[in-house]
Amino acid sequence: MSEGRVSKGTDGFPRKGQMPCFVDKFLETLLDRRVNRSQKLAMKRIQNFLFKTLSLGVMALGLVVNQASGAAIAPGDLVIYRVDGGGVALGNAATSVFLDEYTVTGTLVQSLAMPTTGATALTAVGNSTTEGVISRSQDGTTFIFTGYRKNVGLANPSADTAATTGRVIGALPLSGVVNTTVALRKH
Repeated sequence: MSEGRVSKGTDGFPRKGQMPCFVDKFLETLLDRRVNRSQKLAMKRIQNFLFKTLSLGVMALGLVVNQASGAAIAPGDLVIYRVDGGGVALGNAATSVFLDEYTVTGTLVQSLAMPTTGATALTAVGNSTTEGVISRSQDGTTFIFTGYRKNVGLANPSADTAATTGRVIGALPLSGVVNTTVALRKH
């Protein structure tokens, strides 16, 4: 090696021992900082990834926990929208809604209770003759139905504006997991 030239390692940095002692120490410290900074960035990325993954998992779990779920709906079975006061006479208060699956011979397969309180509640007016419509989606894979975002037992949801009591659009896919998260606040 000629004087004044320093050979470099494969990483592009001078090899240890080929520079004066204080320069070697400086480079070593610089490399350590670079590695530590790199490790810190890697740890931050891992932490961010885990935080986002766990957050999404918790949110998904929250949606599943707040939704009614049952067995898959069998092809050919009937799904009926039922309003039930639980033994109390039906009036104009917000009342529980159930989706009942029956075979064509009239045998009850399952009854799915809609959430009755909170951010996913779907209720109906107990004595209404104009509510309780249920329809199939165009592709036949989902049942669509409506209700109110008002807790069971509270007074007359149909008298409230949509701004104060949301109008809920419920969906029951053939998988049997009900979704009542969509609420309209304006008409």
